[in-house]
Amino acid sequence: MFILFLYQRNQSKIRRIFFLYALVTTILVLASIFFRLILSSKESYIVITRFHNICEFVFFSTILSSIIINKLVKKAITVSNFTFITVCLIDYFNSSQPTLAYVPLLSSCVFFILIIIVFFFERLKDNSGEPIFVTFSFWFAVALIANFAGNFVLFAYSESALKDATFKINYAIIYGTVTIIKNAILCLSVTMKENPNKNINADNTFLTSSDPLIFNPDKTRSL
Repeated sequence: MFILFLYQRNQSKIRRIFFLYALVTTILVLASIFFRLILSSKESYIVITRFHNICEFVFFSTILSSIIINKLVKKAITVSNFTFITVCLIDYFNSSQPTLAYVPLLSSCVFFILIIIVFFFERLKDNSGEPIFVTFSFWFAVALIANFAGNFVLFAYSESALKDATFKINYAIIYGTVTIIKNAILCLSVTMKENPNKNINADNTFLTSSDPLIFNPDKTRSL
């Protein structure tokens, strides 16, 4: 990812979290390439990959928690971080040999797809008048649902195709394509700007509609 391009001064909290995610992801990807291709250490590669899965889950859940309105869903997202980390640790120590975390990844795909559906439902009910397709949060959600929907099919397929001779090639092609699409949309999302006056306008709308005599005085009336 183009980290220097993504980083901007005076950015919002969500964008700072996203920049940190991009930085951590870049470091871990480079580390995984180093251990896998240069040192040929599969176990170290698996450990780094699993750690990246946990970091990605935490970063994505933190950003989604910031853009979701429903308080119950926010709490569920917070609890999910600890649950996912626990599941990943149990899956790792119960594995007889170093393998990718297919079960935790499948569960994370289902979880995030449900959360993003909630996000889209909330935005459909939003009456602020701001087009959702020009916001960072919308394209961020689009990138995630494309990523997790594609990976869900891939991980479900991988559980039954480990012995297939062409599995590794198909896995690399599908996973690479999904990842490229996700990163391309994420890069697009950071070029979008949230409307800084959205909340102000919403508050003013509420005030003007709450007491029309005060906020929209009728000059024809006399006390």
